[in-house]
Amino acid sequence: MRTDSGLAIGITEDNVNLISPAPVPAAFSKVRDDVAAMRPALFRMNVDWKYLQPDPSRPAILDAGVSGCMRTIGPCAPFQGITAQLKAIAARQKEGAGWNVLVNIYGVPDWAATKGGGCERPSIEPFSRAINADGLAAYEDLIVGIARLADRTGAELRFWAPWNEPNQIFFISPQRARCDVTSPLLSPAVYTRIFERAKHALEKAGGTRDIVLGDLAGSPKKGKRAGTAAEFLSALPDDVICAADVLALHSYPGNGFDVIPSATAVTDARDCGKRLPVWITETGAGDPRASKHRDDSPAALKEQCRRYDEQLRVWSRNPRVKVAVQYTVREDPAFRVGLVNSTLDREYPSFDLIRAWSRARPGTPPQLPASCR
Repeated sequence: MRTDSGLAIGITEDNVNLISPAPVPAAFSKVRDDVAAMRPALFRMNVDWKYLQPDPSRPAILDAGVSGCMRTIGPCAPFQGITAQLKAIAARQKEGAGWNVLVNIYGVPDWAATKGGGCERPSIEPFSRAINADGLAAYEDLIVGIARLADRTGAELRFWAPWNEPNQIFFISPQRARCDVTSPLLSPAVYTRIFERAKHALEKAGGTRDIVLGDLAGSPKKGKRAGTAAEFLSALPDDVICAADVLALHSYPGNGFDVIPSATAVTDARDCGKRLPVWITETGAGDPRASKHRDDSPAALKEQCRRYDEQLRVWSRNPRVKVAVQYTVREDPAFRVGLVNSTLDREYPSFDLIRAWSRARPGTPPQLPASCR
């Protein structure tokens, strides 16, 4: 991964048919080939624990079947979950450069969730709550199980993010005891327990493993149900921050807020003897707000692409920022920032942009693609 001499480009994609070198249905093959041609430096693999382990009496089902649809939208092509993804990753890694993996975990099974309380939305589900004692033990087993399955399939899983967006209510709820921004965050203590369990599990699994701190949402200001990255990091103990190898932040073009200075100021202030490199593990062109409309007119898509390019150039000039990860390849209709539409029959200009950046020489930003002009 080009972490020292340029901005490396990664992708997030949940559908194995868009990453596998094996034969795939025709509806997936064009996009799959275009993704493969990128040779992404980093592949962010999402792990929805709730889906994998509905029954506490059984281990996580790592070959649980997945429809291959985008929510309910076709084309669909079923595959065997994490097992299929690891086999595809192993095959890509054998091809040569790229395809380092960041494992990103989220989603609490009903049986593993604590009871609600504090400042919660009425619609919040166990998926979002803190993990109880039995759940934390099973969470450790989940990590060990994935790591050992990867070893058997030949996939290298070096980077691990213990929990996704822990400063947001959808992934840890409640964030505060009272619906007041002056109420201290509860989520850092929850995350600390998760982080410690992840560290122990990775030590048990063996091999070279780096822990990625955060995967924090880049909220511009405190909310009663969300914390800023700096606020969250400030409440973490030194043992957590100093044990981390990377600081992961989420940031999207045009949000008018640079999360990096305030977040790194917190981690740099700790007596760890190191400065954590920054990875932007979620970014993309469009509208990342849940269920919002994305203007996909030609003029709007070009403008989105240009803003995206401007943001990538800013990050490429920042020596602290090493990686930017596109979220996602196939567009999720609930988070409209994909490179190709949900039905896989229209690639957006931002796909050309990400391909250009992925192929650029270290330290030399590419020209803006014609489709973005």
